[in-house]
Amino acid sequence: MPPTLVIHGDADKLVPIYQAEMFKNRCEEARAPFRLVVREGKDHGWKEMGDDMKMFADWFDEHLRGLKPKE
Repeated sequence: MPPTLVIHGDADKLVPIYQAEMFKNRCEEARAPFRLVVREGKDHGWKEMGDDMKMFADWFDEHLRGLKPKE
């Protein structure tokens, strides 16, 4: 299982948050790096999603390029 980052709205009606939580549990059982970021009150997509791109870039830098996270 590859390292996985999931950013999920807890008000998502299309893909319920419990699916992301179940996936998180399975990844942890497989000892795969996993991070779940929950956006409170957000549905399936939100206008500030573009702001999350830095988090994705940092995740890829750490897990694919082997760079240490920026603080």
